[in-house]
Amino acid sequence: MAGRVSRQGTGRVVVVWAVCLATALSAGCGGAPTASSTTAVVTTAATTTPATTTTTAPVTTTTPVPTGIPVVIDTDLAMDSVMAVLYLLGRPELDVQAITVSGTGEVHCAPGVQIAADLAALAGHPDVPVACGPEEPLAGDNVFPISWRQAADDAWGMELPAGAEPSLVPAPELLVSVISASPQPVVVFTDGPLTNLAVALRLDPALAGNIAMTFVMGGAVDVSGNAVRNPDAEYNIWVDPLAAAEVLASGLPITLVPLDATNQVPMGSLHLRVLREHGRTPVAEAVVAMLEANAGFLDSGEMFFWDQVAAALVVDESLGGFETVRLEVVTEGGRDEVGQTVRSDDGAEVRVAVRVDVERFEREFLSALAGEDVGPVEAPRKTPMATIGDLVTALFAAAEAGDADAWFALCRDDAPQAVYLVTEGVGRLLDSYPMAGWDPGADPLEGMEVLGEPLVSGDAAAIPVRFADPRVGAGQVEGFLVIVGARATDGVLVAGSASFFAEDGTATDPATVRDLMEAQATAWNADDVDGVLATMTEYVVVWGSPFYSETMHSGSVLRDLLTGVLSMTVEAIGPPVVSGPFAVVPLRLTDEASGEGMDLLGILWVRDSMIALQAFAVGEVSDD
Repeated sequence: MAGRVSRQGTGRVVVVWAVCLATALSAGCGGAPTASSTTAVVTTAATTTPATTTTTAPVTTTTPVPTGIPVVIDTDLAMDSVMAVLYLLGRPELDVQAITVSGTGEVHCAPGVQIAADLAALAGHPDVPVACGPEEPLAGDNVFPISWRQAADDAWGMELPAGAEPSLVPAPELLVSVISASPQPVVVFTDGPLTNLAVALRLDPALAGNIAMTFVMGGAVDVSGNAVRNPDAEYNIWVDPLAAAEVLASGLPITLVPLDATNQVPMGSLHLRVLREHGRTPVAEAVVAMLEANAGFLDSGEMFFWDQVAAALVVDESLGGFETVRLEVVTEGGRDEVGQTVRSDDGAEVRVAVRVDVERFEREFLSALAGEDVGPVEAPRKTPMATIGDLVTALFAAAEAGDADAWFALCRDDAPQAVYLVTEGVGRLLDSYPMAGWDPGADPLEGMEVLGEPLVSGDAAAIPVRFADPRVGAGQVEGFLVIVGARATDGVLVAGSASFFAEDGTATDPATVRDLMEAQATAWNADDVDGVLATMTEYVVVWGSPFYSETMHSGSVLRDLLTGVLSMTVEAIGPPVVSGPFAVVPLRLTDEASGEGMDLLGILWVRDSMIALQAFAVGEVSDD
């Protein structure tokens, strides 16, 4: 967006959080220039095959003589898989001979083979054969969450160049053909369930003799897993535990890259900013688009460089540390038992990655995608402000100047932002996004009009604004931008922000707000739950923290919620400020037992002289 911010009633300028609203409503790879060793490599309409032990002769294909170390990629095209595949395709010392799609992984076969072919074309290798394998595990019915699979089927929001038609050879047979025909031992890289490789080994058990090393991203040896149904198992192994067990027992040389290693390398908005700044390739542009389209997950604190670490170890083993362990996969029992990778004297001998050189990995992996040396990957230095008012002023200045570095430095890395929008009398939470995901230089805001000075209470501030943008879908809107601060050792950083907007022209009477708050406070302080509820509409929403959707409550749970908090007295310590149908009231909550109090802001949406939404914005204690 391009445009300017108008000033009204204040010398300050606000651009900040409306980007959250706009976002919510718009719903060839170079080698790394840094030096690295390559010791590790010593070592579209889908056609599927059933999980079978048939030993019919595999289809033969003409395999070109490798121009580098021959590699085959078996991928499920998760978001981290996409980055790993593009990285491997871009390494000049590797020669990717085939890409097989795991039909039991995150992507389904039909879209998966085309996405894989498109990625190969993007990376400058349009002739790499692509095929998909079985869409059912060898045993059981474990699957990835459907929402993940839908996102993978949609290529995670990327727009890719059209690749070649996929191979008519099913993935397991393509693996047998390519590996058997290679004049050099092949390196196999897998980042999803091991169904394809297991079936290939059933077709030709001698296949192991021409595999130099199999790099498997999967498993959790001495750490917790991430499969919801079995928290001791990792998803790739849990989805098809029998396939994993057969591969481990096959005699293949295996390097397992489990959560024990990948948990050491979290992935967040910092890495997106690095790629934005340094990206010089179509690959980097595609990865940036993918990460931006999934910014919520990127900044959730739950994303790691899973498959990317395994791919980097294919190229440079010195990025990791390893131990040789005897492992077996649990295949018997229910969903909450199968899929664990456990130490066992009777298990197969496996080399397990247990350590990662995080700083070198981040620099070398991101440099390879970007097409230039990104330098040390370091978070920007934080710039805490003395007060919440100073912080708001600094944020406005950074946003108006389009200074991304200054903007990021004022925010905690995990600061979320949310949007609540009222149109045609209906209110809804649109979504929540990371504040650090917005670059005010690359995406300046337009049409923001500041209507008054910030209202401050404790470490929370609310600014009345008017906003117009065609993407809102509601014409001009009015409301508040709300931020809360987190106390750092030397000041305040942004802990979160929220936008409350409604169609223009639906103003609330301040006197009505005062009467509602007085009646509510009287009932609250008398421990009168019915009296508190009497100030609210039948379908009221109470939002405990207007940055986290899980703190929204309505319906029958409200009575229990209110009963639990009436041990604190509430007092309005200033007059309400109104913008559109919303009002903000400075409040003080005091614990009756200890006498300790806190200042905060109450945000109300008033409809038909009743409270339809009540939110509370209070400063957070920082971990800094």
